[in-house]
Amino acid sequence: MKSTMKAKASKTPGSSKDSILLHRDQVPSMQIEPYIITGYRQPGTSVLGSIRYAFVLHNDVGNFWTHFLPLLAWVAWLAWLAKYRIDFTDPYYYPLLCFWAGACSYVLFSSMAHLLSNISFTVRSVCFTLDYLGIALYALGGAISGFFYEQSIGSPLFKYQGLVLSLDVAIAISATLMCGLTRFYWRNFRYLIRAFSFVFPYATAVAPFIQRLFVCLLTGNECVTETLHLHVSGFFLTFTIAFFFVSKIPERFAPGRFDIYFQSHQLFHVVAVVQTCTQMYMFPLDAQLRKDALSVVEGATPNIYNTLLPFMFAEVVGIVIASVVGVLIVRGVLVYDEKQHYSKTK
Repeated sequence: MKSTMKAKASKTPGSSKDSILLHRDQVPSMQIEPYIITGYRQPGTSVLGSIRYAFVLHNDVGNFWTHFLPLLAWVAWLAWLAKYRIDFTDPYYYPLLCFWAGACSYVLFSSMAHLLSNISFTVRSVCFTLDYLGIALYALGGAISGFFYEQSIGSPLFKYQGLVLSLDVAIAISATLMCGLTRFYWRNFRYLIRAFSFVFPYATAVAPFIQRLFVCLLTGNECVTETLHLHVSGFFLTFTIAFFFVSKIPERFAPGRFDIYFQSHQLFHVVAVVQTCTQMYMFPLDAQLRKDALSVVEGATPNIYNTLLPFMFAEVVGIVIASVVGVLIVRGVLVYDEKQHYSKTK
């Protein structure tokens, strides 16, 4: 058995113990991805070893770089906006800061999860719970921006600002908790549950625009044709993201062929980044084009209490959830069948 396992392991040129790549039969089941056969990292790697793996071709390296590089680009994009285009000391633009923070959160937490997930079961569970939090914060930032920039001037939702934003925060926190639990329960349906857990956050983000779109179609008012194509492309990209996440195509039809390149999760990452880049252009443009019209609407005035503070509250609660998950694993309260985690899969 040992000789067989050694035969399946592969080394990269000049590799150390921390850069050995393994077959799926040689790693804990928590590390195995559907239809991905080879290119797995050594489990129990140190933090330094995990960082070293970022420069080795393995089946998760693409998932790291496809989110880490956009993080750097979006930080530079915010700096450019702040210097040349937008005065972020104006409370009217606080929703944009929420959206930017949510976007950077999801690529930061995602890239760190894919980088460090092979250290231990506890680290993996905490990192991916933070990953789910990042997606929830991204949707929350979009919901806050949508509420203040995308609704029609006569929208009745402005009168219920506190209720709507509180619901957005509650949905983001619930999505984080539900997705975190799928690492221990409902494993056979985990991808579907995670996808549907973010349907509601997505709905809260796009509902304001859909409401304004109906006004545009019925009355011809408030269409903002300059960004209409960006909104439409966003719907297409969202369904494409969901398709790759749930379907596991193309590796479903050719297991082992897409272990390193072009697996569905990498495509899911790339399309998500394209969508976010579209929104990073769309939201500031809508905000600037509609500023005069929205400035006279009661309930449509952003401030720190209805933008940044709710966003930070959701982020803190999500981090607490991830921390509690880690503590409960260490204490043995949350256990996902150790035999599946630490024995060799068949």
